Parts: sequence; structure tokens; C-alpha cells
Amino acid sequence: GGLPLRFSTGFNPRPQLKLPVPHAVGVAGEDEPLLLDLTAPLPLEEVATRWNAELPGGVRIGVGRRTEFGEKLRCDWTELLC
Repeated sequence: GGLPLRFSTGFNPRPQLKLPVPHAVGVAGEDEPLLLDLTAPLPLEEVATRWNAELPGGVRIGVGRRTEFGEKLRCDWTELLC
């Protein structure tokens, strides 16, 4: 991938990735938002291309957009399949 991800500081640095719409254990999600904190700006298409080359089959980065600092994401709808 080689994305310029921002990492946390401290003894065990971790990439700054967030899944802002939580699910209960055992609940599958589809078409989920993922927030990436990058240290340098990149075109959205380049981010998707780099990540899709590394992700396992069936997992893909689709449409992306830049968020404003402090912007809150919310779920627009939910569908329960039984």
C-alpha cells in the first residue's frame, strides 16, 4: 500500500483508522464508512487503488470523500436480514 497513514504515539503505535458506525458482535456490515488519517493529501482514487491492491478478495474500497475536521458521520439507514 504505502499510504502515508498517521500513527498514534507511544510504546505501541497504531495506524489512525476508524470505523465510526459500530455494530454489535456478530452483526455483519456492508458498505461501511472507514476514516483514514493521512499525513499527506492524496487523490481519493489513488488511496482506493493502493488499498484495493492489498485487500483480500471480497473486500474493496469504493467511493471516497474528504471529511471536514470534526465532522460527525451517521448511519442513514439500517436493514435487518433474518
